[in-house]
Amino acid sequence: MTLLVISDTHHNIQNAISLVNKYKPDYLLHLGDVCEDCERLSDIFPKLIILSVIGNNDFSRLYPQYPLERIFTLGEKKIFMCHGHKYRVKLGLFSLVMRAREVEADIVLFGHTHERFIEQTDEMLIMNPGSVRSYGIIEINDGKISAKTESYDNE
Repeated sequence: MTLLVISDTHHNIQNAISLVNKYKPDYLLHLGDVCEDCERLSDIFPKLIILSVIGNNDFSRLYPQYPLERIFTLGEKKIFMCHGHKYRVKLGLFSLVMRAREVEADIVLFGHTHERFIEQTDEMLIMNPGSVRSYGIIEINDGKISAKTESYDNE
């Protein structure tokens, strides 16, 4: 199972379109800022499963279908995703990791900082795909997780 993880697209979905065409993911996970981009991507890829959360630049009253955070299971792995502003990730990851432990997450996904970050411990994978110029790929196969973040190269 392939998960394409993006965040902070801010009305620029051209890279996301290219990445979906390249990786043909089973799921697209968008970590907020801007939810409207998910609506546009859904129109372009109607069969793609897109899961998103609301970011600090989204207006929840306009997008009530997008929660502040999501907790779900794929491939026997529990995933916790949020934008990150609620957990003040620009100041550190302590609050985010505490919440992830509370929900017993195997994979923690956040955005907001616009900086790529990936850390794999025995306990969990923590990933921030960055912003519109970068992304994350997660593979879940036979209960094992492999993951990477990369800069988008459109050449």
